[in-house]
Amino acid sequence: MVIKKSKYRHSFILENIEKEKSISIADLSKQLNTSEATIRRDLKEISKNGWTGRVCGGVVLSGSIFSYESRISRNIEEKERIAKKAIEYISSGDILMLDIGTTNLELVRMLKHDSELKDITIITNGLDIALELEDAKEVKVIVIGGILRKGNHCTGNKTSDFIRQSFHVKKVFIGAAGLTAKAGVTKFDMESAEDSYAMASAAEKKFVLCDYSKIGVTAFITSISIEDIDVLITDDKADKNNLIEIAKEGVEVIVV
Repeated sequence: MVIKKSKYRHSFILENIEKEKSISIADLSKQLNTSEATIRRDLKEISKNGWTGRVCGGVVLSGSIFSYESRISRNIEEKERIAKKAIEYISSGDILMLDIGTTNLELVRMLKHDSELKDITIITNGLDIALELEDAKEVKVIVIGGILRKGNHCTGNKTSDFIRQSFHVKKVFIGAAGLTAKAGVTKFDMESAEDSYAMASAAEKKFVLCDYSKIGVTAFITSISIEDIDVLITDDKADKNNLIEIAKEGVEVIVV
């Protein structure tokens, strides 16, 4: 079957490079049932979004994947399944907090097309999340102010106290750079961790949305302790042993 949508091809390519460390353009072409020229164009697009791998003699060599744009391209199908499940926990009239993150971005992309949900309010510091909802008639968006955090598509810098003191919501959907039973939700930087913690503190029920690549990973700093998480929604590629350990801590683990 030909995979026509570039975002799915990019996700497939990145996943395979990360798993195999090196793979030929010819193999990718066969697996995706597309031309080698298309694969080369895809690799150029992925490089523009921060992938640092290289191509030598028709072989793709692994590199780091660090930019926000490149993270959007990863594990698309898993994020869509997670987002679809998360919407089941949203009701008309809800006031929600949404942390930054590419799975939460997928969530709002689906949410705005759900004709059954009405009168939703979303509070977020994610600029891409807010812009995605610009034309959503049934969604009111409150953007938390602050200084633009370049490269993260969000606002921040000392807004955490304001969030904790000002907002009181029933549900929050948190993104993660990593999640383990020991470290809880971890983030790459202190500002993201502080903002996520503040959002969780302002909500009665805390959902963590993350695909399998984050399970068992510990990033730089803990934002939310494992005992403060109510529900984890992840995909069926997540390591089973890690999920068992997380569930032992009292987290409801939902696998899609």
